Order: sequence, then structure tokens, then C-alpha cells
Amino acid sequence: MFSRISYSVLVFVLSMILVFLIKPGIAFDHEGQLRKFGVHENGSTIYSVGVLTSCLAIVTFYIFCVIDLVFGV
Repeated sequence: MFSRISYSVLVFVLSMILVFLIKPGIAFDHEGQLRKFGVHENGSTIYSVGVLTSCLAIVTFYIFCVIDLVFGV
């Protein structure tokens, strides 16, 4: 039986694969390269892949914790 950590890691990895396949404009430039982190340079972004990764990991784990609380799994 899988635990909430196993499920959250699986969903997180699949989500990161999806992000790198889709390459959203918020973190990638028009050539598909990662944008630089910052606010002063033209073409930089404050939503770097590191920030997106951290937020996605926290949200994914939180969702599976809530599922465990609601359904008592």
C-alpha cells in the first residue's frame, strides 16, 4: 500500500515532467530556454523553475494530507 508521501512524489514528478514538456511562458522564453531569475534584466522572471518546483511540492503534499484527513485513509 502506498502512503501519502509516495503518491505526492509520484504526482509531483509527473507534474514537473508536464511543466518541462509544455514550457509555460512564465518560466521559459520563446526559444524554450529557462528564463533568468530577477527583476532588473529584460526577459527575466520572478517565477523561476525553483520557485515553481517548491510551490508545487508543497501544494501536492498538502492535497494528499487533506485527502487523508477527509477520507481517513
